[in-house]
Amino acid sequence: MNCPNCNSEINGNQKFCPNCGTSLSNVRYCANCGNQLPEGVNFCPECGAPVASANAANAAPVQDYNSSASYENPNDSFYIETEEASQNRNRMYIWITIGITAVILAAIACVFIGDYIGREKKAKQMLQEIELREAAKQVNDSAVSPAL
Repeated sequence: MNCPNCNSEINGNQKFCPNCGTSLSNVRYCANCGNQLPEGVNFCPECGAPVASANAANAAPVQDYNSSASYENPNDSFYIETEEASQNRNRMYIWITIGITAVILAAIACVFIGDYIGREKKAKQMLQEIELREAAKQVNDSAVSPAL
């Protein structure tokens, strides 16, 4: 037996040609809805989709643009986003928002921590200056006071 498409020799129990992939079964099914097709029809009696001829069995399936199914083709000007793509995009925006918020909170924390450390250093310096002034005042007072 030979393949009707590529004419290569085929084993009798094979369902598809191993060379070109052509179906060797006489039973055909609609590429759109999966309904079994009667012999010699050009359109599926169930969904109305065009049926590929026996010679065009390896042709690309025809896209039904009237169906409710959507497709993704970013190079096409007519792009319908699938539910999964929409959810992935939303998750990405959520993670970006969380990341930006974390960076902003870290920057604010650094400002407050730096301000606290700066004030603490300033307070220590002021205490040291006060202690030095008191020590200098005591030295001046003891030097100026008369001995009894």
